[in-house]
Amino acid sequence: MSDDLSKKIRMLRESRGLSQREVVEATGIPRNTYARCEEGTAEPRISNIIKLSQFYGISVDWFLGTGEYTKSPPPEDRWEAIKKLLETFPKEDLKEVLSFLKFIEWRINERNK
Repeated sequence: MSDDLSKKIRMLRESRGLSQREVVEATGIPRNTYARCEEGTAEPRISNIIKLSQFYGISVDWFLGTGEYTKSPPPEDRWEAIKKLLETFPKEDLKEVLSFLKFIEWRINERNK
């Protein structure tokens, strides 16, 4: 694998203060796959380069070494994203969301007993 590509993948993650876990959760890339790409022991699939490109707001060209890097803002904080999304919901749907969240909370508590 291109050492340059693995360095780019790691640099993007670290420059935004993200853990590998946060990146894989946000992109859907399997954790082992991501870790191997960042270590330089595996070549990322183009589909994963596209996911990383979209997540970081960086062109695929830059990942592949043909484009310029322009630093984009870090990915939106997930709580801010949730808040923005909830603000678009009608009131009656918010009640349903709250009910579902209470159910999830109950289920977590049941598992932890």
